[in-house]
Amino acid sequence: MDIISGSFVCNKDKELLNLQKHMVDFATAARAFKDIERKIYVDSTHSKEEERYFCIGKVDGKILTVRFTFREGNSG
Repeated sequence: MDIISGSFVCNKDKELLNLQKHMVDFATAARAFKDIERKIYVDSTHSKEEERYFCIGKVDGKILTVRFTFREGNSG
């Protein structure tokens, strides 16, 4: 099952794993993209099958790193 928020889509099972591992939910992670000083880089180490990126942004005074990819129909 997917969670959709604006142009962001996240798998619910993936979110549960992320909560257990990093204690960060999908909505909080998405807020990193709203940081006006965020940085986005190509993530060449996590996947050779698709182009991936990571966003570094500040949320509630903490720095978050969010891995993401553009999916067809969700890139803009």
